[in-house]
Amino acid sequence: MQKTLIATVFVFLFYLSDATAQQRRHGRDGQQARTQQDSTRGPGGRFRQMEPVTAAELPATVAPFVKQTYPNADMKRIAKSKEGRFYVVLAETDKPRRLLIVDSKGEIVENREMPVRNGRGAGRRPNRS
Repeated sequence: MQKTLIATVFVFLFYLSDATAQQRRHGRDGQQARTQQDSTRGPGGRFRQMEPVTAAELPATVAPFVKQTYPNADMKRIAKSKEGRFYVVLAETDKPRRLLIVDSKGEIVENREMPVRNGRGAGRRPNRS
């Protein structure tokens, strides 16, 4: 009788801790909990929430700036936010990717190096011997 009671309490505590862990992971309403970091990471990152555009749709000052400042760079991804800003990802071989944020008038708001994630973003991967 005592062993059965101890086993029942043990199973109940295990069930309770598992349910609590799932509740923390998924939030109280059962939906996957999202943090601010989650919304900008992963495949596509913040670009998932933007409208993809072509280089022809960029303000006229952006293409000459990119060609002059980063002559070997390719525009890998271009998107337009709801606020009217353009986000341009530049990639060069053996260099970290860069992110240009341009307003609707064509002025560069931000020009920064993108963080390297999972070994990507720094050009070619080094040979692993």
